[in-house]
Amino acid sequence: MDRRIARTRKSIKRAFAYLLSQKDLNEITITDIANAADVNRKTFYTYYAGIYEVIDDIEDELADIFEETTKDLHMHDFLDNPHNVIHQLDLIVNQDLEYYGNLLRMKGNSSLNTKIVKVVKAKIESEFLKEYPGKNPEKVSAVLDFIFSGVVETFRIWFSAERKMPLNELSDIIEKITFTGLNGILK
Repeated sequence: MDRRIARTRKSIKRAFAYLLSQKDLNEITITDIANAADVNRKTFYTYYAGIYEVIDDIEDELADIFEETTKDLHMHDFLDNPHNVIHQLDLIVNQDLEYYGNLLRMKGNSSLNTKIVKVVKAKIESEFLKEYPGKNPEKVSAVLDFIFSGVVETFRIWFSAERKMPLNELSDIIEKITFTGLNGILK
């Protein structure tokens, strides 16, 4: 892809993410996005047919990033040492903290976070059940729902607050509580 095209698409996605952190999805217009991205409406329509196509592009981008980060994931290794995957995700988020923060601070009922969590959860659930075929899929799903809702909400609160704690420190706490429970934090 031409660098100008990539830069314009990135600018549109970043502007859209910023607007999502400020208003409900149904309040955002193409004009709002174009103005925030410093492009005209015609340029917006050159790259996207509408707002939902921008959402699809962001979802695909995040799914690709997660897929690349976890492509060699073996559940045994992940359960024994989750730090490597979590560290890689930290590095990605730290490269563009503002963009990811805006996505997590979405106003209203945008389904973008829900869809991203579904993709991540499905990948981990699938890998887990492949390596541990005797486990009850409903129990595995319930545990992952609990973990992901807590992780996403913790990051959302962190991005919405003053961020006094460094992201990697927050990730370490989340990792410990996810894999060792409350006792892991208190020890």
